[in-house]
Amino acid sequence: MCVCACVCADVDCSCCCCAATRTPPFFQVPHDARQSLPQRVILLCVRARLRHMQTGFFLFLSSLPHPSSLSLLAMSLHQRFRPQAPPPPPPPHRQPPCFDSGVSALEDCGNEPEPPPPWLNPNRPLRHASWRKHYAPSTSTRPTINTSRQPVKGISIGSYPALQSHVANELRLRIMLSDRLKDGIEYKNAFDGQEAVDKLCKIINSKDRTLALRVGRVLGSQRLFHDVSYERRLVDSSFEIYQFDDRVLISTLQDTGSPGTMTMSSSGSSHSNSSGNSSTSSSVLGDPPAAFYEFRPDSSDLAASAAADEFPNGVFTDLTFCYSPTCIYDNKPCYSYFCPKRIAERQRQQSVDSTLERSSLSLNSLQYQRPPELWVDVVPKEVRDSVSKTEWKRQEAIFELVCTEENFIKTIEYVNEMWIEPIRNSDDIIPDLKKREKFIRSVFANTMEIYDLHVQLLTAFQERQSRSYVVNNIGDVMLEFVDRFDPFIEYGSSQYNAKYVLEQERTVNRAFADFAMKTEEHPVSRKLPLNGFLSQPTTRIGRYNLLLEGILKHTPENNPDRQDIPKAMEIIKGVLTRMNATTGRAKNRFDLMRINAHLRFKNPEDAVDLRLMDEEREIIKEDKLRKTHNSDSTEYQVVLFDHYLAIARVKVENAVQHYIIQRPPIPLELISISISEPGKGRKSNPILPHYYMPSGHAASMGPHLAMRGSMDSGTGSVAMNHNGTGGGLIGSRPSFPITFTHLGRKGAGSITLYSSSVQARKPWFDKIRDLQAESDKRHAWLVPTPAVKEHHFFVLTKINHLVTFNDGRQYVLAADDGVYVGHTERSSVPRKVLAIERVTQVEVLASAQKLLVLADRTLYEYALSVVNGSTRDRPAYNKLRTHVPFFHVGFCLKRHLVCVPRISALQTTITVFESQRFEEYHRRHQNSQGRVPSPLDVRMREFSVYGVPSEVWDIELSKSLMLVTTPRGVIILDMRDSNKMFRPLLNHDDPSLKFITVRERDHLLPTRKRIVMFRTPEAQHILCYDEFAFYIDGQGNRIRHDFLIQWEGTPEAYAFSYPYIMAFDPSFIEIRNIFTGEREQVIRGNNIKCLSHHFVYRSEIPMVFGVMTDPQNECYQQIFRLDRLPSHRQSAPPRIS
Repeated sequence: MCVCACVCADVDCSCCCCAATRTPPFFQVPHDARQSLPQRVILLCVRARLRHMQTGFFLFLSSLPHPSSLSLLAMSLHQRFRPQAPPPPPPPHRQPPCFDSGVSALEDCGNEPEPPPPWLNPNRPLRHASWRKHYAPSTSTRPTINTSRQPVKGISIGSYPALQSHVANELRLRIMLSDRLKDGIEYKNAFDGQEAVDKLCKIINSKDRTLALRVGRVLGSQRLFHDVSYERRLVDSSFEIYQFDDRVLISTLQDTGSPGTMTMSSSGSSHSNSSGNSSTSSSVLGDPPAAFYEFRPDSSDLAASAAADEFPNGVFTDLTFCYSPTCIYDNKPCYSYFCPKRIAERQRQQSVDSTLERSSLSLNSLQYQRPPELWVDVVPKEVRDSVSKTEWKRQEAIFELVCTEENFIKTIEYVNEMWIEPIRNSDDIIPDLKKREKFIRSVFANTMEIYDLHVQLLTAFQERQSRSYVVNNIGDVMLEFVDRFDPFIEYGSSQYNAKYVLEQERTVNRAFADFAMKTEEHPVSRKLPLNGFLSQPTTRIGRYNLLLEGILKHTPENNPDRQDIPKAMEIIKGVLTRMNATTGRAKNRFDLMRINAHLRFKNPEDAVDLRLMDEEREIIKEDKLRKTHNSDSTEYQVVLFDHYLAIARVKVENAVQHYIIQRPPIPLELISISISEPGKGRKSNPILPHYYMPSGHAASMGPHLAMRGSMDSGTGSVAMNHNGTGGGLIGSRPSFPITFTHLGRKGAGSITLYSSSVQARKPWFDKIRDLQAESDKRHAWLVPTPAVKEHHFFVLTKINHLVTFNDGRQYVLAADDGVYVGHTERSSVPRKVLAIERVTQVEVLASAQKLLVLADRTLYEYALSVVNGSTRDRPAYNKLRTHVPFFHVGFCLKRHLVCVPRISALQTTITVFESQRFEEYHRRHQNSQGRVPSPLDVRMREFSVYGVPSEVWDIELSKSLMLVTTPRGVIILDMRDSNKMFRPLLNHDDPSLKFITVRERDHLLPTRKRIVMFRTPEAQHILCYDEFAFYIDGQGNRIRHDFLIQWEGTPEAYAFSYPYIMAFDPSFIEIRNIFTGEREQVIRGNNIKCLSHHFVYRSEIPMVFGVMTDPQNECYQQIFRLDRLPSHRQSAPPRIS
């Protein structure tokens, strides 16, 4: 692909297109001179050029003056030379790109739909006749091709890998940022050189790591990333740590509300203090290239123009395609001497490995100021000859310690002379005096205090050197000064704020931006940004231990340094540990303050006090996730605090990032997160094949042709060619969905966002899971304990009810496939005793020795001895009633009563049976032959019949009352009243209950179906509705008006274990304190159901059972018992006033 339309005159173009066609004179005109050319001359050159070249047309227009006036001309000429419908052109650049033999500049059009590759001749004979009908320009899929017979196992980008803007964007998307440790210093949002080369190999789809390293160094030279100490270029090593430039990490958004990232915080930054080279919290940056630096604050377009010009762009010629339309079909180079395949063959014959290794030290490195002498060069020859080789190395290490100390002092002097003093003494750079001094304090902190300390340290070093050419010991000097290294801790904690203030001032203050640009371009600055010099104090303290270790390695055993240096190193390690911890806390606090100051809600009704300024508040993870799987879709900034998850969009106004919360923040306890694995529960995106390419060997053709669809796992898929390989057709970019669900009634439901990779998505699941586990452990009052042996009941078997008997040691369980019996132990295996379908309720009448079973709306009674039988037995039974929705067993009026409702459309008839004690019946009816009567012989006596003129949902018996739940509330019947008159539970004349009574009176308003009342030991009653709970007295009046529980979920059942109320939602169990109403604990799960009656708390051995999907195996159900932790069993609740 040729971009000679963008070539400056001082560059000798060697591309195959120029060699074959001879560039018109216009293209040898410098860019500055082009602006003065008439458009007529330019158009003539364009027409002449387009006769030979079709590929660089739009790129050429990007360098022309008056781009808007040429837009119609561009389309007309393009249609003339290419009859098919043209794709949309890329946006024009603000500046002409630069080009050299290894790197050329090209406008970044990554935000626009990709046209078919211009290096393909549209008039060529097609191998795949149907490719045209499949082609449709899409923003979600970028065309890629594969001509490899043996596809390289990796991931290729969906765009031209020769374009540096595309490669930079892909690298930014794929690199995993994490906390890395180097020289004892923890660097946030960092990556290592080996990882970068690995990603570049996949991006360019080549196994040539040398080529990938060259591409990476080109991007590094354009300040896409830098070594953390600003010393080295990209090195293929896991020990070298790099960071993206601050411009990449700063949100660069137009004021349309597009999302961005926090300054100095990667999209996946972790604020947890961790160490090691392993990824502790990682994430991927994911802006499309055109949105990198489209930073347009309302006050100025300075940042937008500067950022757009500085973003990596150009063409890497080794990865370009040949201009010949037929060259792509063959593995061999075409007729052109400058065919990229031919160039690749020549370059493979000339290895550059050694050159790359030797040149790994950056020419702009701060370490490039080392003096040309070594210790051996500054001492007399007789001194050098008088020492051993080991001592020689030791003296060189000491000499390096002193020289680097001197270089460090010169670095601080440079900062003072070139930055601090000019800013302080000038009224033009920052006119406001107070703001100027505040800026100096914020950015440069206590730099001069560190300078004074190191001047003294250097003086001590030089004084020791002046005593003798051979320095006997140096450890005592270090030991004297390391106790005074506390200023480094203060300096390190100010760095994140310093970089933020610096970048903000550069953005909003044009005078300062001009001053900074001129200063950084000064020869003394060695083209390094100010941040490179500001990082030197922190990297210097980390370097001491490396230098001291080199000295110690060659120190003899009898030297004092053998004791002094290890002591100094330990103190330095302690300082580094404190500095890392302080820096982490400062960064976390800084980000919290910045978010809190510019936080607002899209919908005012979603506003929640996040308490971001609380002392213990912490940002756990922050990442940018896309709304859809398309790479150009809306991006959300997702922030995980230690107590909430917030989904926001970042809007830049006046160079300040504003976080606009899009949905109600999700409390940590109510977050449910799920991910879809490839091929499981998700359909792949359709493939739109554009063209078919024949197979070929990537190595023989060169890495520039080894392009193919992505083979990574995700929602995207890969089309297969006729050989069954994954190359040849264009696939969509893979995407990795992650679903956040706000559990409960108040939540906004689920939202599915998309991450860039599996590695970027996994930390979300891990971080939330770990946070919830830690929170559950800290706030646990009740714990679900397995009550039945796991992995026994499949999820297809619906479990409906469970009751205990025999002093709580055994249970009877009702399931859709029958009745089970077992012991209330985790190891107990349930045993089926009755094979009856659709069993919904069971009850044990211990005094009557009966088992009541409600199956398929029919109520049966069995002898309790069936629990000892098996399904092979055919036990006798009595059928009590049919068309029974439920029944209730209770103790009322000193009798064991069984309430059986029969519901019709307009009325419900409640028949109350009294069970007789089997022992008494046995004594009275035992015959002379000694036959023992069966419990079924003892028929239940009908006690009374009651009529309710409405539907009945629940029945409960107390000592003398029957409470009946109806669609219009709870009504009470005094069982001692012969008139059988019902009265409402609530006093409808109480004005504080209007929020309930008005709804119960109005038949057009929806009703609360689940109403439960609990009696506390203080003789008060707490009434639970679907949405809230409150206190009433015995007359139905509301008490404690300041108390109102608003349930987070939609409870389907309740349980009471003093002093806690448990509300069972299908997704979680909400545990509330009856004294404060606060949510004490949340137990999450899937398909949660309470198996116990709400009145079980009144039994002698109250045990609450439930069932949910087994967290370890979703094919099974887990039956659990809620047990109180030992530490909370004896806690005394507060008294109600």
